[in-house]
Amino acid sequence: MFYLVLLYIAATIAGIFFFHGIPILNVALGFLIGALVAYRLGDETPPIASLRKVMTWGLVSAGITILVCWLELLGALVVIRLLGPGVALVDWFPLLPEPASENPDLFRAQLFATIVSPALQILTTVFGGVVFLLFTRRDPYSAD
Repeated sequence: MFYLVLLYIAATIAGIFFFHGIPILNVALGFLIGALVAYRLGDETPPIASLRKVMTWGLVSAGITILVCWLELLGALVVIRLLGPGVALVDWFPLLPEPASENPDLFRAQLFATIVSPALQILTTVFGGVVFLLFTRRDPYSAD
């Protein structure tokens, strides 16, 4: 489990840099995480317990997303404060706003996506678990 969390943190960091500060990859991975957790629990686990476990994984993965996004933003602001805005190191931080003359709404869009994406991530994780449970569980009341 520890290695899965480390792998998820690495995917979060890579996704943030690839999508310019917006954790789209995390939201997309939510469905797969939910389905994988439900699959790993097997048929012996009651559906309610499976959904609780899926929700727990959704909350943990969203917490990791929030932590990585805000630590990245905090690091960028510390670098700007200590070294100034003209340093080349500042270009490595995707959540920083561009100069106002280029795109003034980019920073607000990235900040909004950073706040909203963990909620969407929880929803996609639970949705992935529910879809997997609906399509794979046998109906206990069927005649088969």
